[in-house]
Amino acid sequence: MADPAQFWQKVTEIDSHEKVRALKLRNLREYQRYFVEVQYQDLAPADKTAALLHLTRLQQEIDRRSHARTQWIAAASALLALVGILMGQFQRKTRTQSTTALPSHTYIGIPAASTTPVPQSTATPEPTIVPTPSMTPTPTATEHRRGSKRRSRPKR
Repeated sequence: MADPAQFWQKVTEIDSHEKVRALKLRNLREYQRYFVEVQYQDLAPADKTAALLHLTRLQQEIDRRSHARTQWIAAASALLALVGILMGQFQRKTRTQSTTALPSHTYIGIPAASTTPVPQSTATPEPTIVPTPSMTPTPTATEHRRGSKRRSRPKR
């Protein structure tokens, strides 16, 4: 239960916005709990009004901190979304660039020389056979007939 004897001491501890902003959230909650309990005790009307005003000041500070935290979360979420969109765009560009042919100014490295000796083939010319008139086959009479039976299509 709240001690009414400490009422004005507690009021002076949080009588300005600077003092309220300097408090930790845990201390804000303790002061808030105290002033809620004091409101339900037998106090002078001026004391009840002072308790209500300080309770309002404490609640505004709690709301301000909560709002600031929410804004930080929203800003961080927007930044992460932007980073995700940009990464998606860059990945899409790299995928489309990798499917296109390499530009003509791209240099391709020359493969390194092998350290193991490769057997060289000696160039020996292949003998060429020139057909002589006696070697060429002469078509027979049946072959000539078969070739003559071919009919061409009539021209239209």
